[in-house]
This record gives sequence, structure tokens and C-alpha cells, in this order.
Amino acid sequence: MDAFFTLSPALIANAGLWIGFLFSLMIFSAILGDHFLARLTQYILVGAALGYVAVLAWQEVLRPRLFTPLWTATRAGDPADLWLWALLALAVLLFAAGLERIFRTPTARKGSGGWRAIMAVLGSIPLAIMLAVAVAAGVIGAMEGTIFPQFMRAAQTGLPWRASPGDLFLGALMLFITGGSLIYLRADRQLIEQQPPILRQVLRWWAGLGKRALWLAAGLVFARLLVARLTLLIARMEFFMIHLEQTGLWRWAESIWARIGGG
Repeated sequence: MDAFFTLSPALIANAGLWIGFLFSLMIFSAILGDHFLARLTQYILVGAALGYVAVLAWQEVLRPRLFTPLWTATRAGDPADLWLWALLALAVLLFAAGLERIFRTPTARKGSGGWRAIMAVLGSIPLAIMLAVAVAAGVIGAMEGTIFPQFMRAAQTGLPWRASPGDLFLGALMLFITGGSLIYLRADRQLIEQQPPILRQVLRWWAGLGKRALWLAAGLVFARLLVARLTLLIARMEFFMIHLEQTGLWRWAESIWARIGGG
């Protein structure tokens, strides 16, 4: 029994390694078509990720920042912060609305009255607050981290005539391509058709250039995504090969292969 417990950590590590290798193969087999094993592995991974996020949220946010202060204040007889009680009420509303939606029967979905409608309205309040905070944080982050710095950099740099011919050419080319993309995305077709013939042909050609520039940008984005996924796949397979060679099962498989091959 003592020997079993001594070897159990190594056995657990090897088992986890082989399970991860098996799951990776099952997910990779999705390139052959949509089948049950690939979907099952995806469901397991999504469930494990959600469970990990739930445990992390409980350990790092809910327990130390919400429940522990409320419990401490309640035991001490001190009034807790009203914001904490408000957050707890919103969390309970969202959790209750989620349970109601999960266990709602098909027959109950037809009727929208009664306590189910009230629960749906109350559950939408914390959800709306969460979405508003997420959207506000995303917009502010984009403005402060991308749009404003790029605008200020462009305003400070401009297009200096003393720059090298290569810099001038690249700046003018980027301005030209950006203008064509904006014409393609935002210009009204009827407005273009109402222009004089020469200007109409120029705008059509410019918009066509912007359209192809957008195609090229989208292709570059997808190519980078593909390269990133292939890099992750290669790193994953290299990780498995390095660690599988260190396991006893791998050496056992090598010995069997050598006996089969007569080596």
C-alpha cells in the first residue's frame, strides 16, 4: 500500500499526459470531418475551462472580496458596505435567472407571463450591467490604447517634405490605399454615379483598389492566424514527444516494436 502511494504521483502524471495526448488526437481528427469523438472532446474541454474559470472566480474574487467581508461584518455586528450587498443581490438574480432558463421546459417557453417573465426581467438587469461595463472598458481601451496614440502620432509626424523619398512614397501610398478603402466602405453608390464621367471612373477605380486592399489585409490576418495555430500544434506535439519518451509505457512500446521488427 505504501509503495502504491509512493508511485501514485508519477502514475497520475503519466495518465494525465496520455489523456492529454489522446484528447489532442481526437480534436485533431476533426479535420477528417465532424464526428462524435471530436465533439465530445470539445465539450469536455469547454466544460473543464468553464469549471476552471468558476473556481478561479470563487478563489480570487467572490470569496475574498465579497463573501469574506460580508461574513466578517455580519459576525462583528458592523454594517457592511451597501455596495457589497447590492453586488450580492445582482449575483443572486443572475444565478436564479440562469437556473430558470436552463431548467425551463419546452411547454413553459410558450408562455411569457407569470413569475418567469418577472425572473427574465430581473435577470436582465445584472446582465445589462455586465455588458455595459465590458463594452465601456473595451471602447475606452481602444480609444486610449489605439485610436488616440495613432492620431497623436500622425498629427505630430505629418508628412515632412524633408523625409527620404522612400518614407514619402510609403506615406503617400498608405494614405492613398486608406482613402480607397474608406471610399469603398462608406461612399454611396448613387452619389458616385451622379459624378462627372471622369471623376466617376476615378472613384470607381479608387474604390476597387481599396476593396482589394481590404482583401489583402483579411488574407494577411487569416494567414497569421493559421501560422499561429500551426505553431501551437507543433509546440504541442513536441511537448508530447519529449515527455512521452520519458515514460515507461513509451519504452515498453519501443521494446514491443523492436520484437515485432526482429531488432
